[in-house]
Amino acid sequence: LIEVDARSDSVVAVTNVELASWHSNLCLDRPRRVFSSVLPCAKCFEPFESLIIRQQTDSRRPACTMLLRTVILVALALSQGTEAYKVLGLFPHPGQSHFHFFQPVLKGLAEAGHEVTVVSHFPEKNPPANYHDLPLAGMTSLSDSVSFELFEYRPGFGHFMEFFMLYTWGKEACANALNSTAIQTVLDSKVQYDLILVEQFNSDCMLGIAHQLKAPYIGLSSCPLMPWHYERVGNPTLPAYIPALFMGYTERMDFSQRLANWITVQSFKALYSWFNDAAANKLLSERFGQGAIPDVRELQQRTAMMFVNQHYSLSGAKPLSPAVLEIGGIHIRDFRPLEADLQQLLDTADHG
Repeated sequence: LIEVDARSDSVVAVTNVELASWHSNLCLDRPRRVFSSVLPCAKCFEPFESLIIRQQTDSRRPACTMLLRTVILVALALSQGTEAYKVLGLFPHPGQSHFHFFQPVLKGLAEAGHEVTVVSHFPEKNPPANYHDLPLAGMTSLSDSVSFELFEYRPGFGHFMEFFMLYTWGKEACANALNSTAIQTVLDSKVQYDLILVEQFNSDCMLGIAHQLKAPYIGLSSCPLMPWHYERVGNPTLPAYIPALFMGYTERMDFSQRLANWITVQSFKALYSWFNDAAANKLLSERFGQGAIPDVRELQQRTAMMFVNQHYSLSGAKPLSPAVLEIGGIHIRDFRPLEADLQQLLDTADHG
């Protein structure tokens, strides 16, 4: 242990008993500088004291040392506490494949100690203690209702048909959710949520609910960014080499593909504004009254971040703003041992 003598600028040895620490001028004869390292456990007090280099007189050292130890003990006790946040999830789309991506995020927050309330069509069968479902009703689940062939073999302008299919789904899901008992329960509860997680897909009417609750919101997308998602998070749209989700192109496009890609991107952005945003504004006005909710185009710009189910290893490298976080694969769970009969079947198979 060392002490700097302020009168002679010499370094002298001191013992643990003589070592004292800074607290305030009330227990010191004159000011001095203290440099310390905060250690994670009370057992580390003496190494902590040995790192103190200070200038002070010999008076009141034992008292100040005891005070320092008390302060550290209180700080360590307080550091063990955590503050749980209240999180609301709004997922009106009845597609179960979409919710398979959202569910692990929501359960992970609940398991981390946060209070999570979820409005969706898919209540959790075995929820964590602080995971609360407010199930939606009145719509049939879209599970197994769409063939993948629709996306693999699009005719010339088939992606425009796909867009209007998404528009219809979004309008119906929005109307169903806004008039549901689940949303009414959220509004009546008067809970001050710290964060709202909102699905970003084919409708933005849930942003009106977030506005009513006066809470920041993060968008979650179960698919790569769609053309109408880029601007709300300050991300550039570069159709010259970033293919639209609907086109099925890679970044290696020839001129005709780039032209078709540009037309699709610009058309879909305009169509989403003309149809989807207009429908959301109308439904919100019917639900809350004319002028009670800002235009959803304005609410889109208040999106704090977007968590997106994409990864550069599959969707290619592209410039992303700091507000976009790729979390593709987050829903993939750790493997679990097979049931005994299945494991035996594999182990005893001739070609297993």
